Amino acid sequence: MEIFAIISTVVAVLGVAGTIFFLLTSLKIMGRLREAEEIIEDKNDALRDAFEAIHIHNEKLWDVRHELNMVKNPKKPVGRPKGSKNKVTKPKFSQKEFDKKYGK
Repeated sequence: MEIFAIISTVVAVLGVAGTIFFLLTSLKIMGRLREAEEIIEDKNDALRDAFEAIHIHNEKLWDVRHELNMVKNPKKPVGRPKGSKNKVTKPKFSQKEFDKKYGK
């Protein structure tokens, strides 16, 4: 009987030790995960700031490019020229060309 009592005590102590080891390891892993999440959040913030800075820089470049194009080629007026009328012109019919193309 004493052997069974000693074995059961040893098994219980090993079970408690294993449980404590598991809990400590889990806490350590959770701490590392939190640190990794913080690092990822910091990197995402840095990337967001860099993207916004690049976006602002690109907008300025587009404005400068537009200004250069305006200096090189000022805008021409849009629409029909003054004095023109809205009338449809029909193509002229030529009997000679019709005869050449399709025969008499």
